Amino acid sequence: MTYEDYLDGRRKLRCIQRFSMEAVIKPQNLCDHGYNVATMFYVVMKSMGESVSAETIFYVLQHDFVEHITGDLNVLVKTYNPETSEAWGTIEDIMVPAKLMDYTDSGLKRVLTPIEHKVFKFCDSLEAWIYCLEEKSLGNTNLSNAIRYYGAKLHDSAKTHKVLEEILEQTRGRFMW
Repeated sequence: MTYEDYLDGRRKLRCIQRFSMEAVIKPQNLCDHGYNVATMFYVVMKSMGESVSAETIFYVLQHDFVEHITGDLNVLVKTYNPETSEAWGTIEDIMVPAKLMDYTDSGLKRVLTPIEHKVFKFCDSLEAWIYCLEEKSLGNTNLSNAIRYYGAKLHDSAKTHKVLEEILEQTRGRFMW
């Protein structure tokens, strides 16, 4: 990624709203989401006793970077079935320039270690789940499907690592009413 790519994409990412297909009370853009996921990722990795490079933090911070090219497709659509997941990968392969491929879903899987990728995916889902729960606490009932989706995804992911399980339980205790 060049500095020009960064400037162009970052400006556009501030304009792309998450959960754009749903009515929300406090909109969140992709820059805010990336920051939240990256800081959460750093704290979780340190809690696990893992070291983290600045380059890895940058990849996590910019994990949605190519969505300034492809747009932000709702995760419930992207993961609806194997065909929609494969179609999303094809869209990224066609639309994203080669120099930015490390920021695609498949690219991140290549550049992050297996534990980094697992923790990144956990934090990406946890941040989305927390956002949805915060919206619910403000009276928004439009994100019920997303709350269920992310809750189930987190539960499955946390079962494989004690620290992730503890973090999920701490989050549940704070946000579940």
